[in-house]
Amino acid sequence: MSEDKVPEKDFKGDDVINYKSDWAEIRKSEFTYVFHYYDEKIKHYFPHFRLFSSIKKEMKKAKKDAEFFKRKLYWTPDHPPYDFYIQFHNWQLLLLSDFFKEVFEERAFQYGHHPNHKYFNVILPKSKHDEIMNCINDFELLSIRDLLFEVISIAQNNYVEHIAFWEQPEMQKLVSSAEKETQKVISVLDKFDKKDREHFTAKSKPLPDLLHINFVFADGTIKIEHSWLAKEFIKHFKSHYDNLQYKNWRFDLARYPDRFEENYKKQQFKYNLTKSLYNLFTVAKFFPVTKSNPTPNKLMLCIAKILEFCLIPVATEGELDENKIKTIRNWLKRNELKTETNFAEITPNKARLLKYFEPEFVNVTDKIKRVDAINLGYFIGKRFKIENLTPDLIHIAQALREVNSHIGHQMFMGGDIKRETFDEFDNFKTLVKGVRCKKKVTSIKFKLEGDDKEYELQQRLPLYIIEEAIKEYSENQQVEVDTDLIKTKVTRTGEGSFSIEKGKQFAQPNERFMVRFVKAFYDYLLKEAPMGENHSFPSLKYYPIIAIMLKQTWLFYHLRDSEEFVIAKVKQWHKLSHTA
Repeated sequence: MSEDKVPEKDFKGDDVINYKSDWAEIRKSEFTYVFHYYDEKIKHYFPHFRLFSSIKKEMKKAKKDAEFFKRKLYWTPDHPPYDFYIQFHNWQLLLLSDFFKEVFEERAFQYGHHPNHKYFNVILPKSKHDEIMNCINDFELLSIRDLLFEVISIAQNNYVEHIAFWEQPEMQKLVSSAEKETQKVISVLDKFDKKDREHFTAKSKPLPDLLHINFVFADGTIKIEHSWLAKEFIKHFKSHYDNLQYKNWRFDLARYPDRFEENYKKQQFKYNLTKSLYNLFTVAKFFPVTKSNPTPNKLMLCIAKILEFCLIPVATEGELDENKIKTIRNWLKRNELKTETNFAEITPNKARLLKYFEPEFVNVTDKIKRVDAINLGYFIGKRFKIENLTPDLIHIAQALREVNSHIGHQMFMGGDIKRETFDEFDNFKTLVKGVRCKKKVTSIKFKLEGDDKEYELQQRLPLYIIEEAIKEYSENQQVEVDTDLIKTKVTRTGEGSFSIEKGKQFAQPNERFMVRFVKAFYDYLLKEAPMGENHSFPSLKYYPIIAIMLKQTWLFYHLRDSEEFVIAKVKQWHKLSHTA
């Protein structure tokens, strides 16, 4: 009997895991969709070949199945000429964005970036692939073959992962009762609030106290009769909602039913997808329609078949095509697809903004605003009760996104700096990037203010401390070492064109864009959103406004930093703006 191999241990006594991730393969798998099927016995959806991941190990086993088939979407040759393919694939991407952004809830525009394809490979049984291809050929849709495979994949994934569950009766009841039940909870918290404030008011009759709480389970009821313990549930529930987005329990609890708005949309998914397919086929002229016959049978049958490939039930098994055609026609007649805009014309008060912000910043964008800026402006306006400034806030948000794209990534990704740098910048970049790549510093020379003597460090400990400080600061405070290091001026010169002027020296700490912006925005809020005479610390309101604006416009390169961290940076920059 052979002994089990003893695992290798590290200095902590933990097992050493030598597994190395193939990130290229993992990345590829993210853009690969494995078609699903419904297991009637288990009442659950599963990927074909039980291929829960398309990483090499799992793929090796799946490929042994005779039905295994993998199709590459949007193929482009490795060598030129490939302009035709790029244009052809971009045309299909435009169709995907134009006709399916609502039903697939494409959020790229909400986050301020351009949409992209979701899948570039699909894996499915060969028989299912042939069935789909026969459908595509029968309806003369070969020119958008890859688009249809991607649409089916996205729709199937959405339906399996997010939709089918909510079509169950008990889930539909959960959605429909949310508004009514939320009002009950608000009434409870109102009573709790009034009771808390009771000792501040001169009421002769005390308000009723909470006596007990019942927790009703399927197998019985548990009654909490200790009033203090019962109050703890209410207190912590209220505290939770007081710490959500709006920092106001009433605002955030009132929004609770809104989360089921998504589920209501999910219940409309099949109708919206039907309408999206109809719009694609008719507007893009794949099927001819007339006023007298806007829903021809051939088109209705095509849509029905595609929906079935998405695993969306159109009719019971074995039902005639005539009935499927009627179903699709009824879905189209009874349901409207609510279109969403990616842009809107919103005019700020530019004269007011120019009192505080630099002209180059105010004029860097125009009155056509993206939806990400619009959402952020409305959110800040509502949360901080400055709705009267919403158009200005939207303009500031969009201008920030534009400026950020030109002044960021100066250290680690090149950005607009590229090769137009100077020796000292290159030296600093070599130091920071070298340390981040785990290269050791062997010596550092420096001088101190008011002292002409040059000092040098060569021993390991002080150099190690400096290395660790550089690594920690450059990783946790990327904005400080990657944004507007070199004096940069961004000026809009026309529709979509900009002039980028870069200096040949580092910007002074108090001259950098984020420092100037914080001062300008704070001065703007101080004058245009006054707190009133009874508020001694307006900064407690203004710093969070500025912090959220900077964070949500990606100045910090990601959204992971806490609100408290960003507020601390805003305070630091505001203080810096008042130093010579």
